[in-house]
Amino acid sequence: MKRKFAGLLIACAFALSPQVSNASSMELPQDTYYWVQSTSRVSYYFNMKDMHYGVDDKGIIDMNTLFVTTISTYDNLQIDDVVSKRRWKELPLDGYEDLVGSVGYLTFNLAEGTVNVTKHIDVNSQMEPLDEDTSGRLIKLDSLSDKNVEGIFFRGILEYASSNTEKIIANTNGELSKEDLQKLEKAKKEAEEAEKKAEKERKKAEKEKKKAEKNNKDNNDSKDSKDSK
Repeated sequence: MKRKFAGLLIACAFALSPQVSNASSMELPQDTYYWVQSTSRVSYYFNMKDMHYGVDDKGIIDMNTLFVTTISTYDNLQIDDVVSKRRWKELPLDGYEDLVGSVGYLTFNLAEGTVNVTKHIDVNSQMEPLDEDTSGRLIKLDSLSDKNVEGIFFRGILEYASSNTEKIIANTNGELSKEDLQKLEKAKKEAEEAEKKAEKERKKAEKEKKKAEKNNKDNNDSKDSKDSK
């Protein structure tokens, strides 16, 4: 159900956008798609509204499993590269004159530190599938270097997920376990206390700054008064 919903969101988003012949002029709605990075050829986004956790057969949310729908938009050079590789492999090219990018489906196993690219779909400007690869590709996250393009993308997704736990739970059709609920309540309380402490430090620093500025002004006024005499 979630995956069908993701596809619907994607299709609707592009139906509302101007028709384009390549990704250079493609625009995605910012309230749905989160931009992570762009290389010289590809821009990488993921769907915030469809990001959700796994759910076991009892309806309990599994916060170690994270499902993410991604979109990569291509420039003309990347499109030419994809088409050339398909031609070299003697794969069908029907519709590839309107290739704009790809949609991917990721499954993160947070406990094991892996991500499985379960599906990759080449799409045209109307978000119609041109070809689909469901062979899957399992990746160990710690095997990707800091400069690896996929690694940067995956880490960007996980950073967002870490900071938006409540939103992702709201996207998930399930209930939290008592253990996870307690962990979240504890983490929320610690975050609130940290924010209060930071705010207190900011106010203290601002007060000391104003005091120092006043002392400097008083000293300068006193010096000016002496010089006038």
